[in-house]
Amino acid sequence: MLSFTSGHISMDATSRSESDSAPPEHEESEFAGKQLFITGLLFEVMLALTAIAWAAWREPPLLGDIGWSVDALGMSIGATLPLIAALLLMVRVEAPWMQEIEEHVRSFLAPLLRYGGLPGMALLAIAAGVGEELLFRGVLQAELAMLWEPWSALVVASIVFGLCHWITPAYAIIATIMGAYLGGLYWYTGGLLVPVLVHTLYDFVAFVYFAKTQSSAQSA
Repeated sequence: MLSFTSGHISMDATSRSESDSAPPEHEESEFAGKQLFITGLLFEVMLALTAIAWAAWREPPLLGDIGWSVDALGMSIGATLPLIAALLLMVRVEAPWMQEIEEHVRSFLAPLLRYGGLPGMALLAIAAGVGEELLFRGVLQAELAMLWEPWSALVVASIVFGLCHWITPAYAIIATIMGAYLGGLYWYTGGLLVPVLVHTLYDFVAFVYFAKTQSSAQSA
């Protein structure tokens, strides 16, 4: 089903065997993808380390129970489906704001797909799911909930999450809504496992979807 990724890999291997020197455009794209992948991965790791340090400094320590359970795994899959459905509906919207978002996402994925392929997208999705949920839900929302009502903490943490994802105004609004959804899952379950898995699964599916549609458009 993901033949577009293997296609890129096989073409790269063939081109290397035919010539020792790759075209300049290919080298530039691969270098940009490598830079993007490493920068993105390090950034998400830094978010996770910041969250862990913040949580350990607090008394009592934040983060608490991760919430490992078989039920949580099933809930995570079920809770990801509405987000995927929303994504598939949004990409059908022929509006300037949605086209702008798609352009930004595809410009991000193009060099990443050239360098990391499917494993790279999976690793970045995992890093984002862990790093961002530890920071925004496990620490920020939990910290605010110790000061305010839980719903107030949810709203503020979601807005901060959206602002930190300001690529376009519309994207920030969508990220705020998603932050509220993930924060609600954290509040409801009392653990981080479900929001981490939902965030990871959604990001990975979104990466694969946009990468596949981009590959189809280029080959058409």
